[in-house]
Amino acid sequence: MNATGGGFTLPVGHAFTANTFHLHNYGDRPAVLDGVDLIGSTGGIELVGALVSFQDSRFSGDGNFPPSFGINMSPLRGFAIPPDPTLGTRGVAVFLGLRETRVGVEWFTAVGIRYHVGTRGYRYVFPYAVAVCTPVKTYASGKVPCVPPLYTPGSAGTFGPTQNLRPV
Repeated sequence: MNATGGGFTLPVGHAFTANTFHLHNYGDRPAVLDGVDLIGSTGGIELVGALVSFQDSRFSGDGNFPPSFGINMSPLRGFAIPPDPTLGTRGVAVFLGLRETRVGVEWFTAVGIRYHVGTRGYRYVFPYAVAVCTPVKTYASGKVPCVPPLYTPGSAGTFGPTQNLRPV
C-alpha cells in the first residue's frame, strides 16, 4: 500500500502543514508517541514540528505551520493514545510541519512514528510520500509536475517491531 501526500509548491524556508494520516491504538494499554522520522528523504525537507488531534480532520494541509484551521492540537511527543480495541472514535490525526531547505525537488517516501507501550519501544512505518518543489514559478502552473516517488519497503529506513498502533 502506498499513500501520497502529494506535491507542494512553496518558497524555500516557508513552513507548512501536511496532514498525514490517523493513528488508532488497538491494544489494551496507552501508546505514547515519541517522535517522527522522514524516511527515504532527499535531505532537503526539514521536519519543523509534529502535532496531533483527536478532532476529526478533513484538512489535507495548510500553507503555514502551525496550521490555522482551528482545531485543538497537542505536540506529538509525549501524547498518549488511549487503548480502544474496537474501531471506535479515538483515532488521532497527525500533522507534520515541514520546510524545504534548498531549491529543487525534494521529497521523502514514508513517515516513521516512534512510540512506546510501557517500557518497550516501537516504530511504525507508514508509506506516505511528499514532494516540495521550488522555484514556485516553475511548478505553480502545474505544467511541470511536483510528484513524490512511491515508498518501496526496504529501500530506505527499516521497519521496527510493531504491536498495536496502526493507521485507520
